[in-house]
Amino acid sequence: MSIVTTANQDHPEFAPQFAGTGAMTLLALDVWEHAYYVKYRNVRANYVAAWWNVINWTDVCTRFQGGAAKL
Repeated sequence: MSIVTTANQDHPEFAPQFAGTGAMTLLALDVWEHAYYVKYRNVRANYVAAWWNVINWTDVCTRFQGGAAKL
């Protein structure tokens, strides 16, 4: 399991460093300004704090279990 960041909206599963590894995304956060500026202006911290309240943890757990089953 890894925590990764990517540049230019690159999806981690398709980033060159993960090619052919079977990597899958459990949880992702878009921090480009287009994702939060209308509602949160330049207060990214408030956007991130609110993001924690809308995560569907059941889906995250399902993805984790599916990935673990492939090991």
